[in-house]
Amino acid sequence: MNKKFLIFALFAAINANAETVFVTLEKDNALAVMNPIDGTLLKTVPIGKRPRGIALSPDNKSLYVATSDDNTIKIFDAETLKQTGKLPSGEDPETFALSPTGDKMYVSNEDDSLVTVIDLAQKKIVFACFDWGFGHLSRSIPLLLQLEKQGNKVLFVGEASHIQLLQQYGFTGQVLQHKGSDLTFKGSGNFIREGLLNLFKGPAFIRRDLKLVRQLIASFQPDYIISDHRYGFISNKVPSIFCTHQVQLPVETPFFVQSMHRNWVNQFSGVWIFDNEQERLAGELSNGNEKSSYIGY
Repeated sequence: MNKKFLIFALFAAINANAETVFVTLEKDNALAVMNPIDGTLLKTVPIGKRPRGIALSPDNKSLYVATSDDNTIKIFDAETLKQTGKLPSGEDPETFALSPTGDKMYVSNEDDSLVTVIDLAQKKIVFACFDWGFGHLSRSIPLLLQLEKQGNKVLFVGEASHIQLLQQYGFTGQVLQHKGSDLTFKGSGNFIREGLLNLFKGPAFIRRDLKLVRQLIASFQPDYIISDHRYGFISNKVPSIFCTHQVQLPVETPFFVQSMHRNWVNQFSGVWIFDNEQERLAGELSNGNEKSSYIGY
């Protein structure tokens, strides 16, 4: 088993058997990966604003880093160093400690003189994707598999073809077949016209999703609802996350459509953006708001 030892700031206790050393670089907003045998720097990875405290999960699969000026604890895959999530930590998280079983995290908040306790235990998650083709599902598959890998109980809601494709990629969680949007796109070249025609179908589609969500809250009792661009998968009783790469719609989109989109998105507890904050493959379309987090692509 690989052993990974962690350094916070400039202090370390390195075991001779360690194969990897992680160092948070507070001034560089990065994580350094080092060889502990000869002390060489293998690479640095941008991870967020003013990274400080750092820890591995008990199974050595997840790396937790306190990014103090982001006011969060970010979660990274310990092998790929890709961000897989984030945790609410209170303001200015500095250091933190995991319980021996890894189900609790205790975070020191310097500015508030407080300790934040975070529950890391298995969560029940409802996940739904917009069904206009397979694009939304395709980008959500890695996220769904990661949520399952973390030990969460995930219920995927979608049409039969989406369920089949997701299971082909190894998803083993619960599934629930549910009617899709009935929206159509003929590819005539007039995107605005076709978008407006589909807009009239939207309210019924959203009401149908909202009704199902109310039923699932009673029967499945989720801790979170995650929606890839599906406005109706939301509840004021359960934290609800909206996933997208288009926080902003294209400039040619009619103003009232953009306004509706912003209003719907702003009702969610948080927004996860399928993009990289530095590279921005979606350009200005992925400009976030105060609720947004970039989760990669």
